[in-house]
Amino acid sequence: MKCLDTDLKFAIVGSWGFPSSYGGFETLVRRLAPFLANRGHEVLVYGRTDFAPTSDEIPIGVSVKTTFGIDLKSASTLTYGYTAVRDIGHQRVDAALVLNVGDC
Repeated sequence: MKCLDTDLKFAIVGSWGFPSSYGGFETLVRRLAPFLANRGHEVLVYGRTDFAPTSDEIPIGVSVKTTFGIDLKSASTLTYGYTAVRDIGHQRVDAALVLNVGDC
């Protein structure tokens, strides 16, 4: 088992993306991702296609991956979350932080 002293790969899913200032989850991601990256960890932040950042907005050590979903009020969170979690299964991450699970 790895400890936080070693390089880990984290995935963060459930926010609108990075860097977004939409709400509380996005503020958490905007601060947590660079914090972890500055400590030598690799961070993969999942976001929505319409919030894709430019390369100069992404800190070193943070990767952003957009996924697809259905942009309807009742299906948006679930479908974007589903496609992101499905993709995480193909990434070799040590831990995943899943946010915005209120629709479950």
